[in-house]
Formats: sequence, C-alpha cells, structure tokens
Amino acid sequence: MNIIDSIYYTPYLKLLKNDISFSDYSKGKSYYTQLAPLFDAMNSREEFTKKEVDFLIDVAKEYAGIDANSFLDIACGTGRHLKELASRGYSGFGVDASRYLLEIARKAAPDAEFYETDMRFFKINNTVDCAYSLWDSYVYMSQTKDVNAFAKQCSAHIKRGGILILDSKNYQRQKPDEEVDHRVCEFNGLQIDTVVRRKVYLHDKVYEAVFTSIIQDVHSDEASVVVDQTLARMYSTSELKKLLKPHGFKLVYCYGNFDKSEYNPKTSDRMIAVFERC
Repeated sequence: MNIIDSIYYTPYLKLLKNDISFSDYSKGKSYYTQLAPLFDAMNSREEFTKKEVDFLIDVAKEYAGIDANSFLDIACGTGRHLKELASRGYSGFGVDASRYLLEIARKAAPDAEFYETDMRFFKINNTVDCAYSLWDSYVYMSQTKDVNAFAKQCSAHIKRGGILILDSKNYQRQKPDEEVDHRVCEFNGLQIDTVVRRKVYLHDKVYEAVFTSIIQDVHSDEASVVVDQTLARMYSTSELKKLLKPHGFKLVYCYGNFDKSEYNPKTSDRMIAVFERC
C-alpha cells in the first residue's frame, strides 16, 4: 500500500457555524479512502460479527415476523454482517458512500447487492423486512434535515410491519472528560500504532474522536502519519422517536447491547433502538 501522510481535522464548531453536516464532512476521512484496506484490522470488530448477526436475526423475527429474511445494511462498510447473513441463507443489500469500502464488501459478500450512495438518499430495487445501521453510522447525520431524508428513504424501503435498527454508543453515560486509548495491530506487513482521543461536548450534543496513526512497513521501516477525525451527533431515544414518527416509525424497544439486555441510560454500553414501520 502507498499511504500518504494526511491530517483530516476541522474544529467541530467551525462545521456547525458553516452549517456543514457531519455526514458530508465524514466522506473525506482516510478511513474510508486510502486506509480502506486496513479498515477491519484497525477496528478489530470481526470477532463480534456472529454475535451481532445473531442479534439482528433474533430481533427481526421477534418484531418483523418469524418469516423475516431480508436485510438492508445502511453504511455497510466492508460488508462483514452481510457476509455472515448470506452464509446463513438470508438475502442482503448494502449501501455505503465509500467506493473503496464497497470494493472490499463485494468480494466479501458476493451474494449481496451493494449500492454506492449516501445513507440519506439511497434507493435500492427492493423492500426488506429489516434495515439496520450499526456502530455509530447514523449519528453522522448531525442535522434534522439529514434524519428526515434518511427516514424517508427507510420508510420507502422497509415493508410495513418491518423494522429499523439504529445502533450507537450510549453517549448518555459518556463523561465530558477527555479519554485516550492506544491500539497496535499488524496487517499485511504493516504495523499500525494508533492513539485515539475521545471527548464528549454535552452542551452541543457532539462526540469527537481523533485517531492519530503511525503506519510502518515492517520490512522497509518507512512510515506514514495519518490523522482522522470522527464527529457524531448525540441523540436520545425521545429525539429519535420525534424525528422518525412523521415517517411512519414507532419505537418498540431499546436494547443496551447486542446481548439483548435492556437499555439503561446510566449504565448501558450502547443504545440500540428498534423502530417498527407502521
């Protein structure tokens, strides 16, 4: 891989001042472009895939009906969930704005259908029993008009009685103090050393994570430095209910993790809201 030094960072207040949606801003991240081949290695989520797919299937059958068998992955990334769903005989569709991630997804899950498109304006040639957006993807939609556009398309692509699953960190339990962690991994002859700084700005309902990665070729010792920024809009269940209701969705349950534990704003790791398409 030819990795170019890059810094992708903008003070979030500047984006808010200039009325720039986090959805639009996020498309330029190195994670979704030049670092796409390293995406799975740097995120280390593969070991959780089966458990997360178990959750998707169980919840779909519980709320959308025992015959629920079609899934739409919104912001599908490298397609790890669709790959697992296909291995179990379910039909799947994926949408993502990154053509680089979709190149990987199409190879990983050749039986699924993929569309290169924005999550707010996607169109596929089908309706599904269950649409889902996992791991803090929908929270890029930082403006009300983003969520309205997204909900409109979800309503058009989910069967009546089907469900929409929206997953994010439980930002309610996040502290406003800065948190830092360190990750090291290896992939295809590269050592990736990453420091992650996280901060929650409660007054603006904004979550920020800055990833500083030193990516070194273990054979040549050549290294590149890449800085990436994640910005998310924090939503509560009451806000989501209000935003999605005009588009025909009602909240039926909220889980606190993929183990199907009940959501508790003070203690849960995640906030996984399940909406029925009425």
